[in-house]
Amino acid sequence: MRVLFVSAEAGVKAGGELFLMDVIKGLAPDMDMACVCPAEGELAAALRRQGVLVFISPTNWSRKLRDWPGQCWRLACLGRALHLFEPQVIFANGGYTNNLAVRLARRLGCRVAAYIQDVFDPPQGDKYAFGQADAAAACSVGIADLVRPFNPRVNVIYHGIDTAQFSPDGRLPARAALGLSEEQFIVGFTGTIIRKKGIYEFINAARLIAAQVPQARFLIAGSPKAGEEEILQQLNARLAGDGLQDRVRWLGFVGRIEDVMPAFDVFLFPTHFEALGRVIIEAMACGVVPVSSLAIGPREIIEDGRTGYLRPHDDIAALAAAVISLHRDAALRVRMAAAARKVVQEKFSTQAMLNGVKALIERAAPAKANT
Repeated sequence: MRVLFVSAEAGVKAGGELFLMDVIKGLAPDMDMACVCPAEGELAAALRRQGVLVFISPTNWSRKLRDWPGQCWRLACLGRALHLFEPQVIFANGGYTNNLAVRLARRLGCRVAAYIQDVFDPPQGDKYAFGQADAAAACSVGIADLVRPFNPRVNVIYHGIDTAQFSPDGRLPARAALGLSEEQFIVGFTGTIIRKKGIYEFINAARLIAAQVPQARFLIAGSPKAGEEEILQQLNARLAGDGLQDRVRWLGFVGRIEDVMPAFDVFLFPTHFEALGRVIIEAMACGVVPVSSLAIGPREIIEDGRTGYLRPHDDIAALAAAVISLHRDAALRVRMAAAARKVVQEKFSTQAMLNGVKALIERAAPAKANT
């Protein structure tokens, strides 16, 4: 079967693009694949190294009514990829790409499998796209529930994590590489450094944790969006004001987060909105207990009190208390870490993800493609 994947992003820092790379790598033996990227970047380069044919084409569907020349240009660019590759199915990875792919597919008679990973309040155009897709899936039950009113056929495909790659066995090498002692209590954060990921709440909770846990140190892995680097200055000023500059360490963007995460004792992720929360699953696979928010995704991943803790993202005292309790009761932390890793093995396996995506593509494909 010939499948054309369409990505909304050119980088590989976000969970959606990591998902896409894992899927293409895992299904490559069974399918003939190509991918459309919106620009040259890390994603295109990584896919080419895997031997995947890459087309460069703008994939964001503009919502500006006056931008019809731009819309025509986007459709023409994607149409060229379709003409050259002649796929049986377009796999649209994200809201913007769903919209663009469905509109073009309806003109050219192609079939579309839509994978939805981020829905806030979708405008009418995106609702049309989700509804018209030949097969649709979401990254979590919560997102599927938001989509189901305009596509009742949507199902759920969770991200899968390689538990050999993300493993507690990396704890000692990770700590050695980072110059951390076993006596230090490490609270970690990974993600894009933006307000909605809860970075301000993390810093505020760190102040309360540091006051009660002298051994606590805080590691932050991630970088701001391009053009928004001033957030680092604001956060560093806050750390200096709280006297925490020597206890908080910025690692920047880490390409292999599996080499850092095992060093954590607790993963503190007070995100405001999360469709799933791949980083939580990665932390749990590494044997790290998560403390996260009550957002859609974390509620599906974490069983409160058994595999981690769920607290309101803006209740700084509650977030800090949960982390402090895990420091004080090491036996509890070990039990919860083991239970968390078991959940990843049972619910978020790579094979389950690949099986789900393959089934989604087969549902979307014309009947003759499955024979």
